[in-house]
Amino acid sequence: MSAAILTTVLFLAVHVVAVRSGGVVAWPASLPPKVRHLSQLIPLAAYGTGWLAAIPAGRTAGAVTSAVLGGAALWAVSVWRNAAVSDRRSA
Repeated sequence: MSAAILTTVLFLAVHVVAVRSGGVVAWPASLPPKVRHLSQLIPLAAYGTGWLAAIPAGRTAGAVTSAVLGGAALWAVSVWRNAAVSDRRSA
């Protein structure tokens, strides 16, 4: 039960940080479709990959690993997109 609570708190914390960093725009129209899809598929793939930890270590380990990898990927994509937007603004 404590792993489920920890996973929920981590999930919410990552999303609060992502939203506070400037907002989350899932499908900005100004981006080419390839970039939009990549921005969504990277966190999705990391989240799904995390569940592979459930095979040897159980559901709890899979849930925690999935939350951590999915959150880290979401953070990395947010940083990548924010850097691209600020580069475009300064150009």
